[in-house]
Amino acid sequence: MNEMNRLTAKFRREIARGYFSCLDRKRGLFVNRALDRAVYNQTIPLDRLLADQESAAFAIAQYAWDEIDGYRSEFGRFDYKCFRQLPFLEKSLLIESPDAFTAKKPGTIFYGSTSGSTGKSLRFAYDAAHASWAEACKLRGRTWYNVHRGDPVLVLWGRSVRTPSAGRKVLDRTKAYLRNELYFNTFASLDEPFLSEVAAGIGYHQPKVIYGYGSSLAALGRYLFERSPLVAPSKERLLVQYTADHLGAADSKILEESLGSMVVSDYGASEAPGIAFECPEGHLHISVDCYKIEFLDQEGNEVPEGEIGDIVVTSLHNRAMPLIRYRIGDLGGPINGSCSCGNTMPRMRLAVGKSIDTINTSFVKGVSSHYLDYINIELMRRGDDGIAQFKVIQDGTDKFRLMVVARKKGSAVDLGNFIHLLRDKIGPVEVNTELVQEIPREASGKHRYFVSVVKE
Repeated sequence: MNEMNRLTAKFRREIARGYFSCLDRKRGLFVNRALDRAVYNQTIPLDRLLADQESAAFAIAQYAWDEIDGYRSEFGRFDYKCFRQLPFLEKSLLIESPDAFTAKKPGTIFYGSTSGSTGKSLRFAYDAAHASWAEACKLRGRTWYNVHRGDPVLVLWGRSVRTPSAGRKVLDRTKAYLRNELYFNTFASLDEPFLSEVAAGIGYHQPKVIYGYGSSLAALGRYLFERSPLVAPSKERLLVQYTADHLGAADSKILEESLGSMVVSDYGASEAPGIAFECPEGHLHISVDCYKIEFLDQEGNEVPEGEIGDIVVTSLHNRAMPLIRYRIGDLGGPINGSCSCGNTMPRMRLAVGKSIDTINTSFVKGVSSHYLDYINIELMRRGDDGIAQFKVIQDGTDKFRLMVVARKKGSAVDLGNFIHLLRDKIGPVEVNTELVQEIPREASGKHRYFVSVVKE
């Protein structure tokens, strides 16, 4: 990198840091303060960390019992000694009665939406404290690789299914510049022209992090590997961070070889981001200063090391919509002992990552099936909420089945908008619909909202 490029990179980094600080103040966040504490927390003894976590879990549960109608009716009489006897919060309950689990007191509340791996739409709320800590946990994980807020990032992610206006496009480009990000919409067809554009972006943006869906990163890695050397190597080792779906060992190795990168996992969910991050030794460390995580068997007992159970999450800072003993829908287990990386936070393994197929038809190639999530979210925004759960099965190159569980049993569901948005992205394919009572889990225990049975 010549002197001019170094000065430009430094200028962009300082602009981004200033932008993030201004944005935090506007939203009432305290990310930098939380990050300082989060970095300190990873150095203190585990028993002290866990004691602080237990106190925070009790405090948020007591608050929920005092202030949140839904929890008061679910908990009955709250007793700290019986924390593990508190009922689980099921996603279906949040979906059906979100207001009952949202704080009534005035204050700054942010909202998000997710369809999730079950195909069930969920609108959730969070406050400034939760947003600050979740972001701080993400940033803490990146510091393990000498990556800091404001450093250049290349993002492979999806966009809303809505067609943006000219003004929105300008605003998005401006925000990306201020954040020092280069953003690629992976709901485009991941064909050679698109991946070539991404490769060029790596060359001129010189990111310290490439962040995105595991499935999209896998496609990029295979493209680069076939054409290596295509991207000029950076002086610093590049960090590739995947989330939202699984990245197999073979694809991870290809990314490492084609980019000279470290490939690590970021585990969380839209309603609970920043649960765990992978350290340089390859272990997922749990953000115990943001969440209490339990790994439970079918009887509600903690599973020992070497076994897997349901991951149950309690958010420690979110007073807008506390998640207390929330079944997030993933499977995992604890790892005992200390890590050679020096981080004192406990470790976990994610037994079954979300498996995401890409959609290939005669008209498009490699469209991330996360697009189906965004269809469901868009329908929610339009007030078209007749779908309780869905699954799309690709039976042929241009032949699909849309399985739907109606939100109200026995009611008719208008699937025209879903089919229109699906065809808008993947072409004029055949879509047959099935109204069913239940969509069974996979053998792995997970729900998948897209499966292709087409042999490549």
